[in-house]
Amino acid sequence: MGNITKRANTGFVTSGEEANTSEQTYGYDPLYRLTSADIRYTGAKGAYKYSSAMAYDSINNILSKTQVNMGGDAIPDADYNYAYTYSSVKPHAVVSTGDAAYQYDDNGNMLA
Repeated sequence: MGNITKRANTGFVTSGEEANTSEQTYGYDPLYRLTSADIRYTGAKGAYKYSSAMAYDSINNILSKTQVNMGGDAIPDADYNYAYTYSSVKPHAVVSTGDAAYQYDDNGNMLA
């Protein structure tokens, strides 16, 4: 088997709109981690095309995640470029992404 590399939906209706279509194409690295996604959507409110990319460190933490409008009708504030930072004490506990900061309790549960 393997990871899903392409997905397409046609004729679906959301919130009383006319029929919509969407197509997603995914890319992976040799460790089967998601590294890219291209998204196309066409509906009554417009057509959108976005490209996303992710990078990882040697212990499989996400280092960066980027999304860019590649044409069509842009959705406001949908573009981003996040750098992920992690705790040296808890190496898989993300401390921040972009402007967001995260806190954990003593058991490692995310609080905020």
